[in-house]
Amino acid sequence: MEPKKTDEELVKSFQSGDNSAFNLLLERYKGIIFKIANSSKCEYGYICDLDFDEVVSTLYFTLFNAAKKFDLNGNHFKSYFNVIAKNEIIAMVKNNLLFYENKRAFYYLGSVDEIEGVLASEDDVKREVNAKIELDFIKKILHDPKSDLRKEYVVQFELFYFEGYSIAQLVNLFHLKEATIRRRINSVKAKVINILYNSKE
Repeated sequence: MEPKKTDEELVKSFQSGDNSAFNLLLERYKGIIFKIANSSKCEYGYICDLDFDEVVSTLYFTLFNAAKKFDLNGNHFKSYFNVIAKNEIIAMVKNNLLFYENKRAFYYLGSVDEIEGVLASEDDVKREVNAKIELDFIKKILHDPKSDLRKEYVVQFELFYFEGYSIAQLVNLFHLKEATIRRRINSVKAKVINILYNSKE
């Protein structure tokens, strides 16, 4: 029985003109492609309208191009393809990115200057991606088990910035004075901005 060819051997045969070698490589990589497509939907699906079938089709074409361009000098094709596939997914996300529904929550935290120019870009897509990344980071700060932020303050902060509650609504909901609500929200805001600022140093 002939030993199973490695990915690199199949790629070499394909680059030499054997198209059947690519068909074998494609069959071998279908599972990997489906796994990448599924993980991409999980990771980016809530901010970007990624279509699973479109991702799969794109990655088939990516595999074809990767096999054509792969340098056979001691490299591992699987690692190479994973990097190329990841870059292709990121490009798709940037091309299809929809407005993140909570984007504005981050903008309310302060001016661009206050947060070290995190969103200082004229490119709307980059701004959107940066806002999503920063918003995720903010949520990690708020829910860090080691944080000294009071849970009630965090809840009020999130309702105001993430859920769109007005100060008046929070006053009625928590039966507190307006000044108290504002003081609590601002204390959380100051803490978050301080951590964001220090993380950029």
